[in-house]
Amino acid sequence: MASERLPLKLVAVCAALLAALPGAYYLGYQHAQTVDSTDKTVFVADPLRLLRDVSERHRGGQCPKDLAALDQLPTILKPVDPASLHLQLWPQIPMPHPNSVPTNEWMEPVDTDVLEHRSFLLDLESEPLVGMPEVPSDCRWVKVDDLPTSKLQTTVRCKGGDGNRSCLYENLLYKDNGFVAVHRGEEPFPADDDIRVNTMGKFGSYFWKPEVANAGNEEEARHHFKQTKQSEAVHIVTCPYTTLHFETMWEMNPGHGLWDGLYPAFLAALRFGYGRTPLRLLPTLPSWKGPCPPGRQLACESKSILETFGGRGVFRFPVLQQLAASGVPIYFERMIVGNGQMAQRWMTPDLTVPGGRSLNGIRHFRDRMYWSHNMTYRPWLPKRSNTAVRGFVVDNKRYTDDDKANIAEAISILAQEGITITQLSWGDYWPFEKQLEVLGSSDVYITGPGTGMMLAPFMPDGSVVVNLLGIEECYGRRWPNAMEEYMLEGSPFLRGLYYNSSTRLQGLQLDSLLQLFRRAVSLTQTGFEIPVRKQDNLSPEGKLLLAACERAPEACTTMLREMNNLDGAPYQCVSDAWVSNAVYEVGGFDESYKHPQGEPTACTLPRMQIRQLKRQYLSDLAPATSYLGDCGLK
Repeated sequence: MASERLPLKLVAVCAALLAALPGAYYLGYQHAQTVDSTDKTVFVADPLRLLRDVSERHRGGQCPKDLAALDQLPTILKPVDPASLHLQLWPQIPMPHPNSVPTNEWMEPVDTDVLEHRSFLLDLESEPLVGMPEVPSDCRWVKVDDLPTSKLQTTVRCKGGDGNRSCLYENLLYKDNGFVAVHRGEEPFPADDDIRVNTMGKFGSYFWKPEVANAGNEEEARHHFKQTKQSEAVHIVTCPYTTLHFETMWEMNPGHGLWDGLYPAFLAALRFGYGRTPLRLLPTLPSWKGPCPPGRQLACESKSILETFGGRGVFRFPVLQQLAASGVPIYFERMIVGNGQMAQRWMTPDLTVPGGRSLNGIRHFRDRMYWSHNMTYRPWLPKRSNTAVRGFVVDNKRYTDDDKANIAEAISILAQEGITITQLSWGDYWPFEKQLEVLGSSDVYITGPGTGMMLAPFMPDGSVVVNLLGIEECYGRRWPNAMEEYMLEGSPFLRGLYYNSSTRLQGLQLDSLLQLFRRAVSLTQTGFEIPVRKQDNLSPEGKLLLAACERAPEACTTMLREMNNLDGAPYQCVSDAWVSNAVYEVGGFDESYKHPQGEPTACTLPRMQIRQLKRQYLSDLAPATSYLGDCGLK
């Protein structure tokens, strides 16, 4: 059902009802609506669905269908003053149980959720930005002289240490060719080492900080807001509320666009309590023209998701640069920046996605993805029959023809048992809402590694994800690889299962597929403890590597630093940074490996401990197999 505008008073009372009833929740928001002459903002996705949801779930108090029915509400709800509200109707997500949090996770507790108040910029005389379609519409022209004195000084607050620091700025400028923090007062502005943030993760080292412009008084501060290299500006472009600035990485692939760009940026917002607050996104996306066509088109999928996820539009960084280069200063009321070392490809000591367990980061990210797209997902229900369970197998380039035939036969046999497993290709499901619709209504997700694994964390609580593994052939070796198993280990609201590595090199066998699929269905029927215990969502190779690291912590510390492109390690240690590569000692982890140019590049590894533990894990690991062809994935 499309979003409809309801009277502000009615929406406010419904919001109060939601807050008052135990267990109530809201499905999300689609965009910021401005309602009535007071210009108060209420974030609401589908108000009619909100009313219906409350009515169906809570017999004790039904939200009214019209203003005349307000008198029927409990007296406790009557004092609500709609004119004073700036509502965000999003649910609280409990923090994880301490027993599920890795002991050496570095992420600190998040701030209390922020409830943004009305921006002061909305009360200033302003003009729209005519002829600037790529600048979010809520950014407007304002006279510099109209800015309050209190807003002529930049403040900053940071969380985290070197590499994974995030900072929250207020009253930040962008002009000429960079960000500028205007500083007033006797106390010095924080030192560069305390505010420098990494925005590129392991595959680049772009360390960001603003230039600091000192001002002795209000006049000098206002001058900094006006002066550019070209002229002195009378008007400035102002962007109210909160902006999230981040670097994107390989955004032409939606998996990387989501998890190496948007997710770590979202963690930065979550740290400061803005995980459920509408955000203007300021990413370094390439240019695009018009709406997204079907299929993958030059980051168009990532662009479409970003536009919806934030809630306040997308302000591409190249557009910001062009605007500033023309002599226009841009003012940001609030900006969050700093997402390095928080992406999915950053290897952590516990083999989890950063913040996945310690901050419930993936669960927060998943829920915001549904709410922002005006969608929801099914609740978990116990003791369901086979016919009530839904699963699907995602097409994957790693399947051979024999693999595909055996998958199809397994699906046919399960259908005779009343179990519905379908096959699909994500390329046939676009826009993104169609993918969320499938994910949110399913119980079992079956895929090989790679991009297919990137959508698994969007499955509902209590779902089971099956990783069929891939076969890698390179360096004269052949071995199975689960690749992104840290996605499952960082999603303790899901249960991860793996095809048996000891037989994977023989191809996907029918009996093994049936056994694995039936186990997945049984798990989602009976349920399992949430959060899932640490390491339960890892492959045998992942568990072996962590066991080896317990015996040789110093070697593993060095190994992880090399995997994460620190300390000038050979790049082979970065490109081969997969758990299976380390356990099977292939590529850069082969102690005899040399770069094609002849330099020795063997990466650090708890080698002796891994070899000792292989005897214990023998039945779960693949045998050593030689391969004489070119490097490739199967």
